[in-house]
Amino acid sequence: MTELTPSQKGAAAEAEITAALIRLNLVVLRPMCEGGRYDLAIDTGVEILRVQCKWASRRGNVLTARCITSRHTPRGYLRSTYSAEEIDAIAVYAPDTDRCYLIPVGETEGHVTLSLRLTPTRTTRPSASVGHTTMSSLAHSSAFGQSAHGNPALERTRRGR
Repeated sequence: MTELTPSQKGAAAEAEITAALIRLNLVVLRPMCEGGRYDLAIDTGVEILRVQCKWASRRGNVLTARCITSRHTPRGYLRSTYSAEEIDAIAVYAPDTDRCYLIPVGETEGHVTLSLRLTPTRTTRPSASVGHTTMSSLAHSSAFGQSAHGNPALERTRRGR
């Protein structure tokens, strides 16, 4: 199979994340035009969350996703990270785990790369891992800011697998 282009990976991640949210009976909203800082919005029934969707690659026991964006401006390409003024969360689709993860932007703000550990660390020291929640955890929680810490592979988000 041919390797997907970055645009194809982005489109596939958005589709997988959207499908996972819909299966959880959440309302997914899409912007009417391209070029905004978020790809979709989630109506939780309590609030509307602006979400940037990303594709995650696996390297060993760690999933990584780039949290930087490039856009063309009159002054050339502008590279920037996402802030809480622009989005509320980053949703990540990882084809290697076939799961989607939702991370509050406050835990990734200013970072170029997001890393999610799939297994516990081998040391007894507390790790500086990013907090996250799976999509199914979000559906059962009205408190978006309360993220689950530790192993991100908490629950399946795809029916029948």
